[in-house]
Amino acid sequence: MMMFQDLIRIFIFIYCVSGAAILPHVRNDIDKRLIQYVTEVKTVQAAASTPTAVAAGNQNTPANTVQTTATSPSVSSSSEQSSSGFGSFFANLLNSMRGSSSSQSSQSNQGTTAANTPSTQPTGTSASSSDSGSKFDLWDLLFGHSSSGSSPQSSTGTQEPDSGISLPTSATDTMGYSSSSVSATSATGSSPSSSPSGGDDPSPNAYVQKSISSARGAKGITYSPYKKDYSCKSASEVAYDIKRLSGFELIRLYSTDCNAIENILSTMTYSQKLFLGIYEIDQQTIVNGLSTIKREVEGSSRGWSAVHTISVGNERVNDGKSTVQDLATALKTTRAWLKQYAPNYNGYVVTVDTLVAAVGHTGICEISDYIAVNCHPYWDGGVYPQNSGSWLQQQIKNLQNACGTSKPILITETGWPTKGDTNGVSVPSPQNQIAAIRSINSVLSSKVLMFTMYNDYWKNPGSKNVEQDWGIFGNPQV
Repeated sequence: MMMFQDLIRIFIFIYCVSGAAILPHVRNDIDKRLIQYVTEVKTVQAAASTPTAVAAGNQNTPANTVQTTATSPSVSSSSEQSSSGFGSFFANLLNSMRGSSSSQSSQSNQGTTAANTPSTQPTGTSASSSDSGSKFDLWDLLFGHSSSGSSPQSSTGTQEPDSGISLPTSATDTMGYSSSSVSATSATGSSPSSSPSGGDDPSPNAYVQKSISSARGAKGITYSPYKKDYSCKSASEVAYDIKRLSGFELIRLYSTDCNAIENILSTMTYSQKLFLGIYEIDQQTIVNGLSTIKREVEGSSRGWSAVHTISVGNERVNDGKSTVQDLATALKTTRAWLKQYAPNYNGYVVTVDTLVAAVGHTGICEISDYIAVNCHPYWDGGVYPQNSGSWLQQQIKNLQNACGTSKPILITETGWPTKGDTNGVSVPSPQNQIAAIRSINSVLSSKVLMFTMYNDYWKNPGSKNVEQDWGIFGNPQV
């Protein structure tokens, strides 16, 4: 047997080295003979490998069952086992030299083995290691040992494509977009296009990481301290979130509940400040909200130096809930209370509305210390994501012209949804969110607060089914 193997090694070595010099008709004849040989031994190989694979794969099969199968007359001949091994070797050799792929044959054999394997067999083991006993490696046959770069590796778990991003094991569930949101549109936003299965699109978490990276550099970001079910996050859960927002100068809140101010102040860095909010504008709500702000701010080591702005009301004129005069009264109440009970507060007092509402009701520009407006390219319906920055820049100019004032303008919300209905040419998708954020930050980074940290599943989806899906950091953990 050893002499036969030595002869085979010599033959194969000569065939590989001088193959290019062999006359075509001689080479074809050799190939035909080898293929004929491989075809004959495959029958024996299949008979030998199938029952062995079943027995080896079944972890509950007694040891004597495996032994009996191994000594069955149908597979007991040592010469047949040797032929089977060399048959597989020749098949792989011919595939390599003639340019054909052995993957189909390998997949077929793997499927046959799997079909005959009991359900108790552990899953995820690579096919190359499970049947390695019946195949010879070219390097092994020629040189007597396996090559370091080509030896098959077995796996104990299902292998996933490497996205190039290191994330916790639970990141897919806690950070990524839902699978249905990934097949959306091209980054240009010009036409809907789904990613074909098995394509080169990044994983959902890759989109999240790109959105986060694109948002870095903006003035700030909005944050809501709620779980998916609208209950309050714990102090440790808020601390986890705020640590992830360390690169944003301003963190905007919309209300004073959940002890969020206290929890954020205990975690955020000294280079960060808060943009605080009181959502409703009736006098009692304002007083209660300011009292909460005072208690939690003055109880922190930072004190009032940590507060950049206090806002009262959000998009109330746009929603038809209040008039400009209602808002002016609310701001007057706020300033009076702060002067009396929080004289150390030296920050700004504003109301926030949409840019469209401010253009249509220019009194909004007059009542705030600076102009604070929300503006989202998606809602225009005529903006492609990659044009979001230039579009938003033009809207700011339009607002300045309408208000006729030199007051600074801060965009207190802007972004792009990752999921929902198309609005004109504006298509929600993770890719388009990335494109829009990059575009906005390229021209207006110091003038915008990105919307928002996480997807807000506690909200109603809204008329375009997008209200829940603006999260730059994807899904919340809880």
